Amino acid sequence: RLVSLPSEMGLGKLTMLECNDNQLQSLPDSIARMTSLQYLEAGGNRLTSLPEALFGLRKITELKLDKNRLESLPSSIGHMRVLEKLFLSRNRLPSLPNTMGKLGG
Repeated sequence: RLVSLPSEMGLGKLTMLECNDNQLQSLPDSIARMTSLQYLEAGGNRLTSLPEALFGLRKITELKLDKNRLESLPSSIGHMRVLEKLFLSRNRLPSLPNTMGKLGG
């Protein structure tokens, strides 16, 4: 099982990343270089937070982050205007940011 992803991921043409059911505690900031990413599945890990860089990716339509240890989401999640599906079940989120209302348009 993966415990980390490479800190230098420059996969600009990658459209899908599935790293679910591992032991990841974080996602690298270099995820920002994955500018073509449309689908990210990172459920079933040990993520407690998400890099701010993730929310700058403008093409993500589906984000699966269920079954982690997330305690909060940054307000910048509202920048993900094309996001259609967001999976957050089985985390430790006491609330969601107000900017969630901006998702999808």
